[in-house]
Amino acid sequence: MIHDPKLLRYNSDVMTEPLRTAFRFGVNAACLSIALILLFASTVSAQRGIIQAEFKPPDWPQNKVFNFGIYNRQLERIGSAAYKIVIDSQMGLSNYTIRYNAKSDEMSEASTCIIDKRTLLPIRSTRKLIVNDNIYFQNATYSIDGVTVSAKTNDGAIIESFFPLGANDRIFDFEEMVPLIPQIRWDNSNKLYFYIFAASRYSASWVFIENQGIKTITWKDKIWKCTKLLIKSDFGDHYMYTTVYGGRTEIAKYDMGYYVFINLDLPSTGSIDDIEGDVSLETAMAFAGTQ
Repeated sequence: MIHDPKLLRYNSDVMTEPLRTAFRFGVNAACLSIALILLFASTVSAQRGIIQAEFKPPDWPQNKVFNFGIYNRQLERIGSAAYKIVIDSQMGLSNYTIRYNAKSDEMSEASTCIIDKRTLLPIRSTRKLIVNDNIYFQNATYSIDGVTVSAKTNDGAIIESFFPLGANDRIFDFEEMVPLIPQIRWDNSNKLYFYIFAASRYSASWVFIENQGIKTITWKDKIWKCTKLLIKSDFGDHYMYTTVYGGRTEIAKYDMGYYVFINLDLPSTGSIDDIEGDVSLETAMAFAGTQ
């Protein structure tokens, strides 16, 4: 999934030896602290009465594609992104393969995340990023014991690190986070949390999700009646707007602050009557996407 531009520049830099040494030191520190991060998150969440999120099994069909336009804060189109869901069956086990591709004038990104179809927990993820002709590649492999991350920088250097996990730690991969969030069950609370591991940052993070209720948004000639979700994590405060179409919960809009993703294929799920206040459709369209 697309990252903060600062992080993109950091990932694409060619590391000098002093920087690489410092980077390894930071990774080792992260290895030691990952268990503490998860423990701290669990303790604080319990104190605040926030429970860990549970996810409903997706009903993604084979080769399902979610197409998004990428817009800047001025709502100018700057790129395209797509998630494709592939169902793989091997030795009687079924997995989802989530393939993500994004492209703009400044960068291109491709990732693949293989997850268990039943638990949605990650098995492996890979990510390739190209920025200003610099290529950055990363691979994360998950096991019962932890996460092994290998990274290849633009100068060909390979850095490999291992991050131990506890037997009861349930952690998801950053590259599956966007398709994962619409699968959250909102049965018992409007505030939930889960853990993700971001190989690009060599660290685990807790993600808090708050269901802020129904919000109708518009985009050009479309009206979507959505559930507004506040997403708080180390990557900042984001807003996701999900709506139900064809019995399936899908993302209409994902606002990351610096970029906005808009679902290009999703038909209207609301009507002019759903728009708050005394406002005409023409006025609503004039403010399309700004909610």
